[in-house]
Amino acid sequence: KSFMKFFKQPKNILLCTMIMLGILLLVVPAHALVMETVASIVGNIVAGIVWIIGRVLVQLMYLLIWIASYNDFIKSQAVASGWVILRDVCNMFFIVILLFVAFATVLNIEGYSWKKILPKMLIMAVLINFSKLICGVIIDIAQVVMLTFVNGFRDIGGGNLRDMLGINKLLSIGNDEAKVTGGVTPLSVMGTYILALGYLLVSTVVIVVIVCVLVMRIIMLWILITLSPLAYFLAALPNTKKYAENWWKQFMDN
Repeated sequence: KSFMKFFKQPKNILLCTMIMLGILLLVVPAHALVMETVASIVGNIVAGIVWIIGRVLVQLMYLLIWIASYNDFIKSQAVASGWVILRDVCNMFFIVILLFVAFATVLNIEGYSWKKILPKMLIMAVLINFSKLICGVIIDIAQVVMLTFVNGFRDIGGGNLRDMLGINKLLSIGNDEAKVTGGVTPLSVMGTYILALGYLLVSTVVIVVIVCVLVMRIIMLWILITLSPLAYFLAALPNTKKYAENWWKQFMDN
C-alpha cells in the first residue's frame, strides 16, 4: 500500500523518471564502450587469421599455376626407368607366347591358333616399343586445352591474381587511415573481417581441391604411362583384352 501511495504523488513519479534516465545515460555509453572493446579484440584476432590464410592462399595460387603448367609426363625419370623395364619384360614374354601359340596350333586349340593370335601379336610387339611415344602424343593433344587456359593466367602471377580476387583489399581492412577517412567503427571492421574470413576459407578450399585433382592426375598419368607396354601386351591375348581396355579407359579419363 505504501508503495502504491508513493507512486500516486506526481513529484515521486518525476523523481523516479529522472533517476531512470540518469542510469540509462550512464549504462548505455558504458555498454557501447564494452561492445566496441570486444569488437576491436575479436576483430584483431580474426584479422590475424585472415592475414595468415590470405598469405597461404597466395602461395597456393603460385602452386596451382606451377602444377597446371606441368607437361613433362613422359620425361620423368621414374617413368622413363619403369617403362624400359616393363617394355623389356613384355618383349621377353612375347617369345613365351609365340611358343605357346606354336604348341596350340600343333594341338589344334582353336582359340589360340596362329591365324588368330599371330597378326595381332606382331602389331602389338611393334606398338609396345612406341607405347610411351603414343601416350605422349595423346597427352600433348589434351594439354593443348589445358595450357591454353594456363597461359591465360600464368603471366598474371599470384600477386595480380590476388588483386583481381580482392585479397589485397581484404588484408588491408581496418587500417588507421580507413578508420579516420571512412568513419569505420570497430563493429563494422569486425563484421567485415568475419565476412573476409569466410570468403578466404571458401577460396582456399576450392584451390586446394583443384591442386589435389591436378596432382592426382599427374601421378595417375605417370603410373599409366609406365604400365603402357603391359596394356599393349594384354591386348594381344583374347582372355586379357578386358584389362587393356580398362587401362585405355583410365588413361583417357585422366
